[in-house]
Amino acid sequence: MTKAEFVAKIANEKELTKSQAEKGVEGFISVVSDALVSGDKVSIVGLGTFSVVARPQRKGINPRTGEKIEIPASKVVKFKGWSPSENRKGAATTAIVPSDNQLPAVPEEVDNVLVNEAVQFINETVSRTIYNGALQIGDYLLENFFNDDIAAASSRNPRKPVSFRALCSREDLSLHPATLGEMVRVAAQERFFHQHNLDTDNLSYSHKAELVKIPNDDHKIQLVSEIVGHVPPYRVLAERIKQERSSAPATERQISPRHLLKDIQDSENRIEKSILPQLAADTEFIRRMRPEMKIRILEEARRLAEKAAEHQRACEDLIRALEGGE
Repeated sequence: MTKAEFVAKIANEKELTKSQAEKGVEGFISVVSDALVSGDKVSIVGLGTFSVVARPQRKGINPRTGEKIEIPASKVVKFKGWSPSENRKGAATTAIVPSDNQLPAVPEEVDNVLVNEAVQFINETVSRTIYNGALQIGDYLLENFFNDDIAAASSRNPRKPVSFRALCSREDLSLHPATLGEMVRVAAQERFFHQHNLDTDNLSYSHKAELVKIPNDDHKIQLVSEIVGHVPPYRVLAERIKQERSSAPATERQISPRHLLKDIQDSENRIEKSILPQLAADTEFIRRMRPEMKIRILEEARRLAEKAAEHQRACEDLIRALEGGE
Protein backbone atom coordinates (compact mmCIF):
# COMPACT_ATOMS: atom_id res chain seq x y z
CA MET A 1 0.00 0.00 0.00
CA THR A 2 1.41 3.39 -1.01
CA LYS A 3 1.20 6.53 1.10
CA ALA A 4 -1.51 7.94 -1.19
CA GLU A 5 -3.52 4.72 -0.88
CA PHE A 6 -3.06 4.80 2.89
CA VAL A 7 -4.37 8.38 3.05
CA ALA A 8 -7.34 7.51 0.84
CA LYS A 9 -8.15 4.47 3.01
CA ILE A 10 -8.14 6.52 6.21
CA ALA A 11 -10.28 9.23 4.63
CA ASN A 12 -12.80 6.62 3.53
CA GLU A 13 -12.96 4.70 6.82
CA LYS A 14 -13.08 7.76 9.08
CA GLU A 15 -15.24 9.90 6.76
CA LEU A 16 -12.60 12.62 6.41
CA THR A 17 -11.56 14.72 3.47
CA LYS A 18 -8.36 13.72 1.70
CA SER A 19 -6.73 16.88 3.02
CA GLN A 20 -7.65 16.07 6.63
CA ALA A 21 -6.45 12.48 6.32
CA GLU A 22 -3.17 13.57 4.73
CA LYS A 23 -2.52 16.06 7.56
CA GLY A 24 -3.10 13.27 10.07
CA VAL A 25 -0.68 10.92 8.33
CA GLU A 26 1.95 13.65 7.98
CA GLY A 27 1.55 14.45 11.65
CA PHE A 28 1.98 10.79 12.60
CA ILE A 29 5.17 10.48 10.54
CA SER A 30 6.54 13.71 11.99
CA VAL A 31 5.85 12.71 15.62
CA VAL A 32 7.37 9.24 15.22
CA SER A 33 10.46 10.59 13.40
CA ASP A 34 11.08 13.31 16.01
CA ALA A 35 10.69 10.82 18.86
CA LEU A 36 13.18 8.38 17.32
CA VAL A 37 15.72 11.11 16.59
CA SER A 38 15.53 12.26 20.20
CA GLY A 39 16.17 8.72 21.44
CA ASP A 40 12.64 7.74 22.41
CA LYS A 41 10.68 4.72 21.29
CA VAL A 42 7.07 4.89 20.15
CA SER A 43 4.64 2.19 21.29
CA ILE A 44 1.19 2.12 19.71
CA VAL A 45 -1.21 -0.41 21.16
CA GLY A 46 -2.67 -2.51 18.36
CA LEU A 47 0.12 -1.63 15.91
CA GLY A 48 3.59 -2.12 17.37
CA THR A 49 6.71 -0.39 18.65
CA PHE A 50 9.21 1.78 16.76
CA SER A 51 12.68 2.01 18.27
CA VAL A 52 16.31 2.65 17.31
CA VAL A 53 19.03 0.07 17.91
CA ALA A 54 22.78 0.09 17.42
CA ARG A 55 24.45 -2.49 15.18
CA PRO A 56 28.06 -3.09 16.34
CA GLN A 57 31.08 -3.10 14.10
CA ARG A 58 31.63 -6.48 12.45
CA LYS A 59 33.66 -8.29 9.82
CA GLY A 60 32.25 -8.90 6.37
CA ILE A 61 33.09 -9.70 2.77
CA ASN A 62 32.75 -7.37 -0.19
CA PRO A 63 30.62 -9.44 -2.62
CA ARG A 64 32.17 -7.71 -5.64
CA THR A 65 35.83 -8.38 -4.76
CA GLY A 66 35.69 -11.12 -2.13
CA GLU A 67 37.90 -8.94 0.07
CA LYS A 68 37.45 -9.12 3.84
CA ILE A 69 36.37 -5.77 5.24
CA GLU A 70 35.40 -4.13 8.50
CA ILE A 71 31.76 -3.01 8.49
CA PRO A 72 31.44 0.05 10.74
CA ALA A 73 28.88 0.32 13.48
CA SER A 74 25.53 1.64 12.32
CA LYS A 75 22.20 2.76 13.71
CA VAL A 76 18.94 1.36 12.43
CA VAL A 77 15.23 1.76 13.08
CA LYS A 78 13.51 -1.37 14.38
CA PHE A 79 9.78 -2.08 14.27
CA LYS A 80 8.20 -4.86 16.31
CA GLY A 81 4.61 -5.35 15.19
CA TRP A 82 1.60 -6.70 16.97
CA SER A 83 -0.01 -9.89 15.72
CA PRO A 84 -2.74 -9.13 13.11
CA SER A 85 -5.02 -11.43 15.11
CA GLU A 86 -4.88 -9.16 18.16
CA ASN A 87 -8.13 -7.51 19.18
CA ARG A 88 -8.14 -4.07 17.56
CA LYS A 89 -10.63 -2.45 19.98
CA GLY A 90 -7.85 -0.81 21.92
CA ALA A 91 -5.90 0.27 18.86
CA ALA A 92 -6.77 3.93 19.31
CA THR A 93 -4.56 4.32 22.40
CA THR A 94 -1.10 5.71 21.58
CA ALA A 95 1.72 6.22 24.04
CA ILE A 96 5.20 7.63 23.55
CA VAL A 97 7.44 5.87 26.06
CA PRO A 98 10.85 7.39 26.88
CA SER A 99 13.77 5.00 26.57
CA ASP A 100 17.47 5.01 27.35
CA ASN A 101 18.95 8.38 26.35
CA GLN A 102 21.93 6.55 24.89
CA LEU A 103 19.88 5.32 21.92
CA PRO A 104 21.52 6.51 18.67
CA ALA A 105 19.87 8.81 16.14
CA VAL A 106 18.06 7.55 13.06
CA PRO A 107 20.60 6.66 10.31
CA GLU A 108 20.62 8.72 7.15
CA GLU A 109 22.68 6.40 4.92
CA VAL A 110 21.96 2.90 3.64
CA ASP A 111 24.50 0.23 4.61
CA ASN A 112 25.14 -0.89 1.02
CA VAL A 113 27.77 -3.45 2.00
CA LEU A 114 25.29 -5.11 4.35
CA VAL A 115 22.57 -5.08 1.67
CA ASN A 116 24.94 -6.64 -0.89
CA GLU A 117 25.96 -9.33 1.58
CA ALA A 118 22.30 -10.07 2.36
CA VAL A 119 21.39 -10.39 -1.33
CA GLN A 120 24.27 -12.78 -1.90
CA PHE A 121 23.43 -14.87 1.17
CA ILE A 122 19.70 -15.04 0.39
CA ASN A 123 20.24 -15.93 -3.28
CA GLU A 124 22.75 -18.67 -2.43
CA THR A 125 20.52 -20.12 0.29
CA VAL A 126 17.43 -20.08 -1.92
CA SER A 127 19.35 -21.70 -4.76
CA ARG A 128 20.77 -24.38 -2.46
CA THR A 129 17.49 -25.28 -0.74
CA ILE A 130 14.25 -24.08 -2.33
CA TYR A 131 15.25 -24.23 -6.00
CA ASN A 132 17.01 -27.58 -5.73
CA GLY A 133 13.87 -28.94 -4.11
CA ALA A 134 11.76 -27.53 -6.93
CA LEU A 135 13.94 -29.28 -9.52
CA GLN A 136 13.69 -32.57 -7.63
CA ILE A 137 9.90 -32.32 -7.44
CA GLY A 138 9.70 -31.45 -11.13
CA ASP A 139 11.85 -34.45 -12.10
CA TYR A 140 9.72 -36.73 -9.95
CA LEU A 141 6.47 -35.51 -11.53
CA LEU A 142 7.89 -35.67 -15.04
CA GLU A 143 8.99 -39.26 -14.59
CA ASN A 144 6.01 -40.62 -12.67
CA PHE A 145 3.06 -38.66 -14.07
CA PHE A 146 4.20 -37.80 -17.60
CA ASN A 147 6.40 -40.83 -18.41
CA ASP A 148 9.24 -38.44 -19.33
CA ASP A 149 7.16 -37.02 -22.19
CA ILE A 150 8.73 -33.58 -22.62
CA ALA A 151 6.10 -32.33 -25.07
CA ALA A 152 3.18 -33.33 -22.83
CA ALA A 153 4.79 -31.86 -19.71
CA SER A 154 5.72 -28.62 -21.50
CA SER A 155 2.23 -28.05 -22.87
CA ARG A 156 -0.15 -25.65 -21.10
CA ASN A 157 -3.09 -27.71 -22.28
CA PRO A 158 -5.40 -28.13 -19.26
CA ARG A 159 -6.08 -31.77 -20.27
CA LYS A 160 -3.21 -33.17 -18.24
CA PRO A 161 -3.00 -36.86 -17.19
CA VAL A 162 -5.91 -37.73 -14.96
CA SER A 163 -3.64 -38.76 -12.06
CA PHE A 164 -1.81 -35.43 -12.22
CA ARG A 165 -5.11 -33.55 -12.14
CA ALA A 166 -6.15 -35.63 -9.14
CA LEU A 167 -2.88 -34.75 -7.44
CA CYS A 168 -3.44 -31.03 -8.06
CA SER A 169 -6.93 -31.21 -6.58
CA ARG A 170 -5.76 -32.61 -3.25
CA GLU A 171 -6.47 -30.16 -0.43
CA ASP A 172 -3.65 -31.56 1.71
CA LEU A 173 -1.04 -30.74 -0.94
CA SER A 174 1.44 -28.11 0.26
CA LEU A 175 1.96 -26.51 -3.16
CA HIS A 176 -0.46 -24.68 -5.44
CA PRO A 177 -1.29 -26.57 -8.67
CA ALA A 178 0.18 -23.72 -10.73
CA THR A 179 3.48 -24.14 -8.87
CA LEU A 180 3.49 -27.86 -9.60
CA GLY A 181 2.81 -27.17 -13.26
CA GLU A 182 5.75 -24.77 -13.40
CA MET A 183 8.05 -27.31 -11.75
CA VAL A 184 7.09 -29.95 -14.32
CA ARG A 185 7.69 -27.57 -17.22
CA VAL A 186 11.09 -26.54 -15.82
CA ALA A 187 12.06 -30.21 -15.46
CA ALA A 188 10.94 -30.94 -19.04
CA GLN A 189 12.87 -27.90 -20.22
CA GLU A 190 15.99 -29.20 -18.48
CA ARG A 191 15.66 -32.46 -20.44
CA PHE A 192 15.24 -30.43 -23.62
CA PHE A 193 18.43 -28.47 -22.86
CA HIS A 194 20.29 -31.71 -22.11
CA GLN A 195 19.22 -33.18 -25.43
CA HIS A 196 20.78 -30.19 -27.18
CA ASN A 197 23.98 -30.25 -25.07
CA LEU A 198 23.22 -26.96 -23.33
CA ASP A 199 24.85 -26.51 -19.91
CA THR A 200 22.48 -24.34 -17.87
CA ASP A 201 23.93 -24.95 -14.40
CA ASN A 202 24.80 -21.27 -14.03
CA LEU A 203 21.19 -20.20 -14.65
CA SER A 204 19.09 -19.71 -11.54
CA TYR A 205 15.72 -21.39 -11.11
CA SER A 206 14.08 -17.99 -11.64
CA HIS A 207 15.76 -17.71 -15.05
CA LYS A 208 14.65 -21.23 -15.97
CA ALA A 209 11.08 -20.62 -14.80
CA GLU A 210 10.97 -17.50 -16.97
CA LEU A 211 12.28 -19.42 -19.98
CA VAL A 212 9.40 -21.94 -19.82
CA LYS A 213 7.15 -19.13 -21.03
CA ILE A 214 8.53 -19.57 -24.54
CA PRO A 215 8.38 -22.81 -26.60
CA ASN A 216 11.15 -25.41 -26.62
CA ASP A 217 12.45 -24.63 -30.11
CA ASP A 218 15.47 -23.35 -32.02
CA HIS A 219 14.84 -19.80 -30.84
CA LYS A 220 15.04 -20.88 -27.19
CA ILE A 221 18.26 -22.79 -27.92
CA GLN A 222 19.74 -19.66 -29.50
CA LEU A 223 18.62 -17.46 -26.60
CA VAL A 224 20.03 -19.78 -23.93
CA SER A 225 23.30 -20.19 -25.82
CA GLU A 226 23.56 -16.41 -25.81
CA ILE A 227 22.94 -15.85 -22.09
CA VAL A 228 24.70 -18.80 -20.43
CA GLY A 229 28.10 -17.18 -20.99
CA HIS A 230 27.01 -13.90 -19.43
CA VAL A 231 23.85 -14.41 -17.39
CA PRO A 232 21.72 -11.24 -17.31
CA PRO A 233 19.78 -10.21 -14.18
CA TYR A 234 16.48 -12.04 -13.89
CA ARG A 235 14.43 -8.90 -14.48
CA VAL A 236 16.32 -8.15 -17.70
CA LEU A 237 15.57 -11.64 -19.03
CA ALA A 238 11.94 -11.39 -17.91
CA GLU A 239 11.48 -8.09 -19.75
CA ARG A 240 13.08 -9.50 -22.91
CA ILE A 241 10.82 -12.55 -22.89
CA LYS A 242 7.80 -10.36 -22.17
CA GLN A 243 8.56 -8.22 -25.22
CA GLU A 244 9.11 -11.26 -27.43
CA ARG A 245 5.87 -12.86 -26.32
CA SER A 246 3.85 -9.69 -26.76
CA SER A 247 5.07 -9.32 -30.35
CA ALA A 248 4.39 -12.97 -31.28
CA PRO A 249 1.02 -14.12 -32.69
CA ALA A 250 -1.40 -15.50 -30.10
CA THR A 251 -1.19 -18.97 -31.67
CA GLU A 252 2.55 -19.07 -31.02
CA ARG A 253 2.15 -17.86 -27.43
CA GLN A 254 -0.23 -20.70 -26.54
CA ILE A 255 -2.93 -18.21 -25.52
CA SER A 256 -6.44 -19.58 -25.08
CA PRO A 257 -9.78 -17.73 -24.88
CA ARG A 258 -9.62 -18.27 -21.11
CA HIS A 259 -6.39 -16.22 -21.00
CA LEU A 260 -8.13 -13.37 -22.82
CA LEU A 261 -11.14 -13.54 -20.49
CA LYS A 262 -8.93 -13.46 -17.39
CA ASP A 263 -6.90 -10.56 -18.77
CA ILE A 264 -10.08 -8.53 -19.33
CA GLN A 265 -11.35 -9.36 -15.83
CA ASP A 266 -7.98 -8.49 -14.24
CA SER A 267 -7.88 -5.18 -16.12
CA GLU A 268 -11.38 -4.34 -14.90
CA ASN A 269 -10.42 -5.18 -11.30
CA ARG A 270 -7.33 -2.95 -11.48
CA ILE A 271 -9.46 -0.06 -12.76
CA GLU A 272 -12.04 -0.54 -10.00
CA LYS A 273 -9.34 -0.53 -7.30
CA SER A 274 -7.57 2.54 -8.69
CA ILE A 275 -7.54 5.64 -6.49
CA LEU A 276 -7.06 7.84 -9.57
CA PRO A 277 -10.74 8.89 -9.97
CA GLN A 278 -10.93 10.00 -6.34
CA LEU A 279 -7.67 11.94 -6.22
CA ALA A 280 -8.01 13.49 -9.69
CA ALA A 281 -11.03 15.46 -8.46
CA ASP A 282 -9.38 16.48 -5.19
CA THR A 283 -8.12 19.99 -5.98
CA GLU A 284 -6.73 20.48 -2.47
CA PHE A 285 -4.68 17.29 -2.74
CA ILE A 286 -3.25 18.43 -6.09
CA ARG A 287 -2.57 21.96 -4.82
CA ARG A 288 -0.43 20.60 -1.97
CA MET A 289 1.83 18.61 -4.30
CA ARG A 290 5.47 19.62 -4.60
CA PRO A 291 6.30 21.06 -8.07
CA GLU A 292 8.70 18.22 -8.92
CA MET A 293 6.08 15.63 -7.97
CA LYS A 294 3.49 17.38 -10.14
CA ILE A 295 5.82 17.10 -13.11
CA ARG A 296 6.42 13.39 -12.54
CA ILE A 297 2.72 12.63 -12.09
CA LEU A 298 1.86 14.71 -15.16
CA GLU A 299 4.27 12.69 -17.33
CA GLU A 300 2.94 9.38 -16.02
CA ALA A 301 -0.67 10.51 -16.42
CA ARG A 302 -0.04 11.39 -20.07
CA ARG A 303 1.51 7.99 -20.70
CA LEU A 304 -1.41 6.31 -18.94
CA ALA A 305 -3.90 8.27 -21.05
CA GLU A 306 -2.18 7.09 -24.22
CA LYS A 307 -2.21 3.46 -23.09
CA ALA A 308 -5.84 3.75 -21.97
CA ALA A 309 -6.77 5.07 -25.41
CA GLU A 310 -4.96 2.12 -27.03
CA HIS A 311 -6.82 -0.33 -24.79
CA GLN A 312 -10.14 1.36 -25.53
CA ARG A 313 -9.55 1.00 -29.28
CA ALA A 314 -8.54 -2.65 -28.76
CA CYS A 315 -11.74 -3.31 -26.77
CA GLU A 316 -13.83 -1.71 -29.49
CA ASP A 317 -12.10 -3.83 -32.16
CA LEU A 318 -12.68 -6.96 -30.06
CA ILE A 319 -16.35 -6.13 -29.55
CA ARG A 320 -16.86 -5.62 -33.29
CA ALA A 321 -15.06 -8.89 -34.07
CA LEU A 322 -17.10 -10.85 -31.51
CA GLU A 323 -20.38 -9.35 -32.62
CA GLY A 324 -19.53 -9.99 -36.25
CA GLY A 325 -18.73 -13.65 -35.51
CA GLU A 326 -22.09 -14.38 -33.91
